[in-house]
Amino acid sequence: MLERAGGRNLFAELPGQFTPISPEQIIARNPQAITTDDFTAPPDGQRDPIAHLTRTFPTTDAVNQQRTLAIDAARTGARGSTRPVDGIVEIARFLHPSAFPAQ
Repeated sequence: MLERAGGRNLFAELPGQFTPISPEQIIARNPQAITTDDFTAPPDGQRDPIAHLTRTFPTTDAVNQQRTLAIDAARTGARGSTRPVDGIVEIARFLHPSAFPAQ
């Protein structure tokens, strides 16, 4: 999905689809944008994924430039949804806002 939306997975070279990565590995690669789904439950139990990203990755460019997106898990296909195309469009708008006319 991310590549179809014009993004790049900073960990694409890792084997498998769900290879565990640590927060330290993410911080070391300093992402320019971070997307997550709202299905992810952070360890502290709070359901605010953006606040969780802000607390966990405060030194990344993505957080410092407010380039974080929490997307409905149904739109990512995480729950077997038929709406992943909507998710691709949402991620593309987030990553490349100038490519889309204002709504």
